[in-house]
Amino acid sequence: MKNKTNRSTWKLIEDTDAAVSFWLTGESLIKGITVPSPPSSKTPTVVRITHSNSYGPVDADIYVRLGDPDHPLDAEDFDNVSDWQPAQLVEDLTWGTESESWAPRANSNGEECSWSGTHDAEIEFPKGKSQIEIKVISRDEAVCSIVLANWQVNIR
Repeated sequence: MKNKTNRSTWKLIEDTDAAVSFWLTGESLIKGITVPSPPSSKTPTVVRITHSNSYGPVDADIYVRLGDPDHPLDAEDFDNVSDWQPAQLVEDLTWGTESESWAPRANSNGEECSWSGTHDAEIEFPKGKSQIEIKVISRDEAVCSIVLANWQVNIR
């Protein structure tokens, strides 16, 4: 898919920019970055998550937390901790096959197409080794709910 739109126009995370990528069931892909990259202990950091799916929009919620790199959560540890922070949807796009570009989903014509939803959450990191954990709660039966806990970062 060649995007004719200026990349800086959208918040969606391109494959080449992703710090981490995770394939889920149902053709979903989770990609993550931090802004700034690398994170700083002096200012809050935006953890940006793009959830994309080649079949269309996925009804799912995204949460993030600062985990313990020495004791990561397991894939089904949805409620073992209480400090999950909801990531807010900041962009909801679909791929236009005719225009060969991304556009806000509200402008799509309802056909089945690739979708990308980008979520942001702000976290304050301490200095040293940290781990970002992501929780995906999917209401789409083709896409699994899962905890992703192997995104380690070193904070200055």
